[in-house]
Amino acid sequence: MTTLQKRILNEFTPKVERLMDIYARDWRLLSSPKGHYLPQDHVEDARGYMHRLAANHTFERIDRKAKKIKKTKGSLHSLAARLYDHDLVGEITYLQGMESIFRKDSQFPIDVTEAARFMRKLTTVRLFGLTMGYVASDHDSNYLSFFPSQQLEPLLTSASVKSRKIQTTISHTISNVEYVALHQIVKNAPVHWELYARNEGTSTNYIIEDLGGGIRHKDKTPLTVYDLPEIFNEFSTKDGGHGLQIARHLIHSLGGHIEVITTTENGTLRYSTRYEKAESSASNGVHGTLFSVYVPHDYFTVRGVERSAAHQISLNPDTSAPRPEKGLVF
Repeated sequence: MTTLQKRILNEFTPKVERLMDIYARDWRLLSSPKGHYLPQDHVEDARGYMHRLAANHTFERIDRKAKKIKKTKGSLHSLAARLYDHDLVGEITYLQGMESIFRKDSQFPIDVTEAARFMRKLTTVRLFGLTMGYVASDHDSNYLSFFPSQQLEPLLTSASVKSRKIQTTISHTISNVEYVALHQIVKNAPVHWELYARNEGTSTNYIIEDLGGGIRHKDKTPLTVYDLPEIFNEFSTKDGGHGLQIARHLIHSLGGHIEVITTTENGTLRYSTRYEKAESSASNGVHGTLFSVYVPHDYFTVRGVERSAAHQISLNPDTSAPRPEKGLVF
């Protein structure tokens, strides 16, 4: 095992995994419309948990571990290592800011909206941190966690200032790997996107409709039929495509694949990561991109999806979070 893998698996990911897993507890903080409602006792619990994290300098420690990873040989060519700067640095900055506030004023009041925001960001850090371990370990199922599919909406749309809509008819939980892959696709939608998720035979099908101007280069010029496979398949340190490369890697690790249709003024491009073949045709006049993500929902046997009320764990800010429910390969 390389030094980089050891730092991710033995230092960074364990610290992230010890953060509270709200789905292993009897919390409903993200299940209400837009995630803005919390019972008052949960708001106080969240404030108490923030104070405990601040006293331990938790996110400063996590950030230091991440910076050691960035300085380790091979980090620029590691999908796992690059996830931090690509997706987590902003979340950690916010959480460090909250730590600083609570260290200065242990009685600092927070309202319902701020408590829900904090817990969403905490959840996102866990999901991405565990995914870093999943990638660094060559897909060890011990780094999989599962959470309710209806939480896709508050988690994927919480940072959005533009119109977003998610409709799901999934009857089971989804994994952090699926969430992170979907996040990579939707995060760069420039104008308006909608996500539809449904069970389809032996797979879960996620359809992301981006009503922007189609996939383009950094300079806004349209892609060619040769460029589209490259931004999914060629991993390098150059700008562009890193999010789609992560999405492809994660979805393929679950035995799934991604199909994309994107239209600009230059025409329509179609590409499947399953067959690694791209085709072009004349534009239909409507610019935008349609992603179809297929994940076999029987690839992992999920334990503990259905738990009785007697087995639900109430939140206690003074105890460490339990390990998340795990997925067993095959």
